[in-house]
Amino acid sequence: MPKLLRFEEEARHSLAQGVHILSQAVRGTLGPKGKLAVMDRLIGKPVVSNDGISIANEIEVSDRFENMGIQLAREAAFQTNEVAGDGTTTSMILADALVQQAQQALDEGVNAVDLTRQLEMWGKTVQDIISSQCFALDDEAGLEAVARIAAGDENLGQLIAEIFTRLGAESHTELETYFGPDTIQYHGGMQFDRGYISHHLVTNPTSMTIEMTDVALLITDQKLSHFGAIDALVEQAIERGHDFLIIAEDYDEKAMAHIVALNEASSRSVAAVRAPEFGPWRKMALEDLAIFTGGRFLARDLSLSPDEAQWVDLGFAGHIAIGQDRITMADGHGSQDIIQGRQNAIREQLAHTQQPFERDKLEERLTRLAGNTAVLLVGGLTTVEQKERLQRAEDAINAAKHALQDGVVLGGGVSYVHAAMKLRRLVPAPATDTQEWARQILCRSLEEPLRTLAENSGLSPETVLSQIDSDTTVGLNALSAQLEDLRDAHILDSVTSVIQALANALSVAKMVLTTSVLICDTLDVADPTQGPARGGGEEAFGMN
Repeated sequence: MPKLLRFEEEARHSLAQGVHILSQAVRGTLGPKGKLAVMDRLIGKPVVSNDGISIANEIEVSDRFENMGIQLAREAAFQTNEVAGDGTTTSMILADALVQQAQQALDEGVNAVDLTRQLEMWGKTVQDIISSQCFALDDEAGLEAVARIAAGDENLGQLIAEIFTRLGAESHTELETYFGPDTIQYHGGMQFDRGYISHHLVTNPTSMTIEMTDVALLITDQKLSHFGAIDALVEQAIERGHDFLIIAEDYDEKAMAHIVALNEASSRSVAAVRAPEFGPWRKMALEDLAIFTGGRFLARDLSLSPDEAQWVDLGFAGHIAIGQDRITMADGHGSQDIIQGRQNAIREQLAHTQQPFERDKLEERLTRLAGNTAVLLVGGLTTVEQKERLQRAEDAINAAKHALQDGVVLGGGVSYVHAAMKLRRLVPAPATDTQEWARQILCRSLEEPLRTLAENSGLSPETVLSQIDSDTTVGLNALSAQLEDLRDAHILDSVTSVIQALANALSVAKMVLTTSVLICDTLDVADPTQGPARGGGEEAFGMN
C-alpha cells in the first residue's frame, strides 16, 4: 500500500500539534474548579467525565500525522495512570509544555538528541528535588484532603479516608454504582470471586446464600470426578460438629450430584466451590487460602491426590458465606506467624515487580491474607452521573493509597514551581548552550500546571506565580482562589503521581523532539457507500 510521509521540521510540528490538541482538551478539567468533558456515543448515553485518561482515550483527529502526536501524549497519561492511578491530566499538560517550549530551540538549530539528553539529566535532578520535599501523612485530615482533592468531592474524600484509616493502605476497596447516597460496606475475612456450584446447596433461600460455621476445608487444584476417601472425611467432619467445604478446580456431573446428596443426607452443611483465579495465580491463591485456614494445598504438581487426603490435610475457618459469585471466609485457623511470613514474602515480590498487572495481583493477595475489604457504593441520580463519580472515586483511592505508602508533597502544582526555582539557582560548570536551553525549557514547563490551575480558578497565572516563594509552603488554594499555607490547608499530592507525571511527560517529549520522519498508510480507496443511499446499490456505480 502507498505511504504518506512527512520529514524533519514538518513532521515534528505535526506531532507537536497533536500533543497540543490533547492537552487543550484536558487542561480545562484540572483542579477543583475544573470543568467537565462530554463525550458522545454512537449507541447509548453520552459520557460525562473530568478524568484525563478517559477523555484522552476518546480523542482522534482527521489529520493522521497529528493523530500520532495524540497517541504519544496519550501514552504518557496511560503510564501515569498505571503506576500512580492519578496525575494523568498533569502529565499531558507537562508533555505539551515541554514539546512547545522546545520548538524554538530546535528552530534555532539546537541538536534534538543533545537537547533531549540534557532534558533527561535535568529531569532527574528535578525528581530528586521533589523527592527531597516529600513527607509522610501524619493525620486523618491530611489523608482525607488528598482523597478529596483527587475526587473533587468532599463526601467521597471523607469515605475513602475512613476506609484507609480503618483498614490500612493494604486494604482492598471495590467500587460499585448505586442509586442513593454514597456509602461503605465492610466485609471481613478472605474473599474470592467464586460462588456455589449448585443452588440446591443454599441454606438461606431468602438471600440465596450458604452460611457455614466451624467449617473444615479440603483444598485442591484438581478436578473431582469420584470421592473415595473424601466421603470418609465428610463423615468425620460431621461427627465432630463441622460443616464441610470442598474447593477444587472443577467437578463433573456425578461429583456435583454426589455433593448435593451428601448435603441433603447430612446434619451439617456440605458445599463446594470452584477454585479462584486462573493459571499460576490459581496455585498461589490456593496456597494463600491453605495458609489462612491452616490446611494443606493438595497440588497436582506435588502428586498430592484428594483421594488420599487425611484429617491433618484439612483447613478450618470459623465462618464462611457463599453467594452466587462470591465467597467470604472469616476466622481462619492458620498460624499468624506463617500468615505474616507469607505477607512479607509478597511485599518483597512487590518491591521488585514493575509490571502493573502483576502488582495488582500481588496487592490483591496481600489484601486477602489481611482480610481487609470494603465496598464503596458510589451514588448518583443518573447512570451518567454515577459513572463520572465512579472515575473520580477510583482516582481518589489510588491517590490516597500512594500517599499513605510513599508520602506526599505540596499540591496545587507548587512542588513543580519550587523545583523550577531551585533548578534555576543551580550553576553547572561549565554550562553549555544546550544545557542552558534544556534548563530554561524545563523550568518554564514546570510552571504550566500551576498556570492552568490559576486560569481554571479565574486568576492571573503571572500574579499567582509572582507570589510563590520556594522557602515557604504558601501556594494557591484553587477551590477558594486564595493563597494559603498548603501544608496547613492539607492541599497535598502523592509524591508518586507528581514524579510519574513528570517522568512520562519527559519520555513523550523525547520521542516527539527526536522524530525525523512520519510514515502512515494512504487512504486512496473511495468508499462506494459514501453519500445518500439510492437503493439497489446504485450509489456503488456513481448514480446520483
